[in-house]
Amino acid sequence: MRVGLDIEQFVRDPYGSGIQRVLQYLALTWPSGDVEPLFVVPVPHSPRAEFHLLSASQAAEILTIPFLESEQGLGSRDVKSEVESS
Repeated sequence: MRVGLDIEQFVRDPYGSGIQRVLQYLALTWPSGDVEPLFVVPVPHSPRAEFHLLSASQAAEILTIPFLESEQGLGSRDVKSEVESS
């Protein structure tokens, strides 16, 4: 069984808020078992409204970016551009 988690809003508005922290936690700690998480982001400028499916580890990496900035003072990063280029 698979569960889709839409993280489009995060990609469009990459701020380190509570819901992003929850999504990050889900991506980092999803238990192995019968249910597989698929994190979904839209394909930019797709005429057919296609989506990318990210693994939990890929999603965790993206969802961690805003928190690294505030915790480590890394400066501003363009999360949307980074997702589009991957």
